[in-house]
Amino acid sequence: MRYLKSVFIALFFAAVLALLIFGPRDGGGAKAPAGFTEVTYWEKWTGNEGAQMQIIVNDFNNSVGRQKKIYVKCLTISEIEQRTLAATAAGVPPDVAGVTDEQIAQFAAFDALEPLDDLAAARGIRRALYKPVCWDGCVFDGHLWALPSTPAPVALHYNKRILAENADALRKAGFDPNHIPTNLADFDRFARVLNVRQADGTIVRAGYLAMEPGWFTDFTPYWFGASYFDDATGKFTLTSPGVIRAFEWIADDSRRYTPDAIAKFQSGMSGVNSTQNAFLVGAVAMEQQGCWMGNTIEDLAPAMNRWKRFQAEEPAMISAGMTDRDQRWQHFQDEIAAEMSPLDPEQKRVALARKIDKESKLDIESRRENYEWGAAAFPSAVPGLMNVTYTGFDALTIPRGAKHKAEAFEFIAYVNRQDVTEKLNMMHCKISPLLKTSENFRTHHPNPYIGVFEELAASPNSHGVPRCPIWPEVVAEMKDTTQQIVLLNKTPADALAEAQQRLQARLDQFNARQAKRRGGAKIGGAS
Repeated sequence: MRYLKSVFIALFFAAVLALLIFGPRDGGGAKAPAGFTEVTYWEKWTGNEGAQMQIIVNDFNNSVGRQKKIYVKCLTISEIEQRTLAATAAGVPPDVAGVTDEQIAQFAAFDALEPLDDLAAARGIRRALYKPVCWDGCVFDGHLWALPSTPAPVALHYNKRILAENADALRKAGFDPNHIPTNLADFDRFARVLNVRQADGTIVRAGYLAMEPGWFTDFTPYWFGASYFDDATGKFTLTSPGVIRAFEWIADDSRRYTPDAIAKFQSGMSGVNSTQNAFLVGAVAMEQQGCWMGNTIEDLAPAMNRWKRFQAEEPAMISAGMTDRDQRWQHFQDEIAAEMSPLDPEQKRVALARKIDKESKLDIESRRENYEWGAAAFPSAVPGLMNVTYTGFDALTIPRGAKHKAEAFEFIAYVNRQDVTEKLNMMHCKISPLLKTSENFRTHHPNPYIGVFEELAASPNSHGVPRCPIWPEVVAEMKDTTQQIVLLNKTPADALAEAQQRLQARLDQFNARQAKRRGGAKIGGAS
């Protein structure tokens, strides 16, 4: 109990300080009408994603909320996980908190969430309606603690232009340039054909790099038929053969290119939300990313979504001094500007957006053909192991002690309606958490490869975050461990053995404290 109090006290004062400095942002602005119950909803999203969630909130307030006299007020909260825990410990939680799958087990172990079993059952909300990975990730210690909002499985994204330009070399190496190998060993050889390096070893273009962007390295063992945490036993398994093989594969890049060469290459790139994103500029031909990447490309490199159109443009019509892709996109903009020359800049922007939208109404196969990029299941290292993916997701929870629990669940249930979740996830460019999807969702989703992601997420080889109550500590530990491995400072076997010892000791200590606080009750995971 003393341990839990100390954690909450530290989080509480940190959250209060942050709130005093930054404060929450009101996404709606309006106040609840007289006689309505106001449901406070904290969400982490900003920018487009925050605005899109506010559309869903407005829809609720204007329909179900109006009928049942419930008004949801959405506030944008940074560092939402710490602030939600702190507010809950202080007895002033929001009614709804939007968290990630990584936090569900931790919050549940801290008794910081209200169980949703009875509320869900009363609405007929049950596991059979959901993709198993989405539902199961909301369950810990035998109870349902959340419902998913926006899931995003991971797939291989590949640049079709680069593959086409290297078709002869790929065929000479024994590959079909139009098909990505499904076996990881073959994929590695396929990727190396696409490498471009200078005589001194400098990487100009990489076919594939495990650490670019490197967001999903914690889940690499899934593609090797392994995981480094066993939900059933609650034990770490970092020293299992599959996990070691996974990190040996990650380290292979460092052995092949040297850590310095990789660091130099990555230093010339910017983050994913930048026009200098390595995939967007063609510095990597293939990478692992989530389904939302379709929105990122549309925002930052829209010409990649109109590849076939630009192939027909006359070179003489393209101005000099820009990259080929940017030249084509600029010509497309100039074309619209010429057609709409009397309009002011804002009207031109709207006209451009409308023309782009008109092109996006092509059937899904035409849209795929028009795209410079494609998506496919990432190759497996285990023969016969197909459609492997990591499916992460955002989720809606009711923090412990929320004042308006029934009304809060009314909103959560609304977000999980098929029509509503499809609207939200089409805007966020993500999959539906539900097994059933509509024809409109499948054919008019902004990502024409959404079927690939839907199939991956529904696969029995789709995995989520292990239901480990100290997962945030695991992420920090594995970041350091992976760094030691990719810098070749330690062998994967040695680094993982050390991490195993540290993490298991921390988990055992955490479980012992929680069991004592609960009067000897065991902390569980998957059941």
